[in-house]
Amino acid sequence: MTQRLEKPLTLSGLHATDHIMVTRPGDDEQYYITVENLYTEAAEGQEGVVAIATAAETYTGTDDTLAVSPKGYKTALGTDFTAKALNLNPISFAGGNTTNATSAAVGVLPGDKIIGVAGITVAGAYDAWFESTVSVTSQIKQIVGTNATASVFMAFTYRP
Repeated sequence: MTQRLEKPLTLSGLHATDHIMVTRPGDDEQYYITVENLYTEAAEGQEGVVAIATAAETYTGTDDTLAVSPKGYKTALGTDFTAKALNLNPISFAGGNTTNATSAAVGVLPGDKIIGVAGITVAGAYDAWFESTVSVTSQIKQIVGTNATASVFMAFTYRP
């Protein structure tokens, strides 16, 4: 007995070698195809069917045959996603030797906001030691008179 499918067919429970009979309207011929020939797997530059990666698979990043959903990406990256979405950029720079000394900080531009300065070579928070808004291209200005030339700092910058 032939059963007409009114809803989309799901392939769960079928085996790749199972045969499905198909006919064309106005054609008495019966054609058989195998389940494995119903779709083409997607590949780089080729349309097709893909499987969606779990958050764990997205986080490890080792399987290049899976697709990533926006929700899976956000879940996998957690707070890193927020930093990237807010355009926070990590930078490291050396301290200066006096008030108004500037330190090379490649990539920062006037108007960039400096967020959360921390010592790399000296533990602690040093937000109060540096300007909160970049005033000179590729430089961060020190606003305290402490000699910090032997210290390296890390901060996030935000470009509004």
